[in-house]
Amino acid sequence: MSLFDRYIHFKKNTFTVTLLRKRLMYDISLAAHISSLSVEGDGHLVADTESTSRLNRITESLDRAWMNIMAKTSAYQKDLTDEDINDEETDSLEDNESYSIALRMPVAFPRSLATVVKNDMHDYMVNYAIADWYSFLKKDEAERFAILSANNITDLKAHLDTRVSPARTHLDPF
Repeated sequence: MSLFDRYIHFKKNTFTVTLLRKRLMYDISLAAHISSLSVEGDGHLVADTESTSRLNRITESLDRAWMNIMAKTSAYQKDLTDEDINDEETDSLEDNESYSIALRMPVAFPRSLATVVKNDMHDYMVNYAIADWYSFLKKDEAERFAILSANNITDLKAHLDTRVSPARTHLDPF
């Protein structure tokens, strides 16, 4: 079981994906640090994602990215019932430290793609936030991360639309 698998919960034909803000911020800081190594002079401005004003800006970008994911996956979102709201597993919707979504998938959806879908969401949010952050500091890098985030959301939609047909077994009495 990988670190990411414990943030995916299956219940019948529904799976819930939870993304931790702390993990997203770590990946954003890491990418900012690596790209700042190539900047001469003001590289510390690019890499400094820990100050309060920059942290608020990145959090706003993450929230916008999450709203984009919610919009793109609206056809798959599970309608919450009173039972779900009272269920302990869905209480993470109220938690500000994580992003959680319950997706209702058809029976033909391969469960093995759940981790891929979660990783697509994670990568999209990280690349979107970095593109937004770099739009003020490094226009060329912002464009590159915007393209990456667009590719991530396209991959997410493609993976959500994946179906497997039932395997037919041919019985041969001889």
